[in-house]
Amino acid sequence: MMNKDFDCVEWVRDIRNREFNMNKHLSLKEYAEKMSREVHESDFFRKAIIDRGVEVVSPSLAKQ
Repeated sequence: MMNKDFDCVEWVRDIRNREFNMNKHLSLKEYAEKMSREVHESDFFRKAIIDRGVEVVSPSLAKQ
């Protein structure tokens, strides 16, 4: 079943563009810290990751 009124690609691009415009003044380090803080404060992250005991390891840390 296809919903021609909803364009997933356009939806993702809108989110990407909105995020870029809101954060383009930040350095990469500042952006990473902001996103990390937002993710850790979200209810979804807590329920899906922390409460289930899942350990999140970034690829860069895994190589060390």
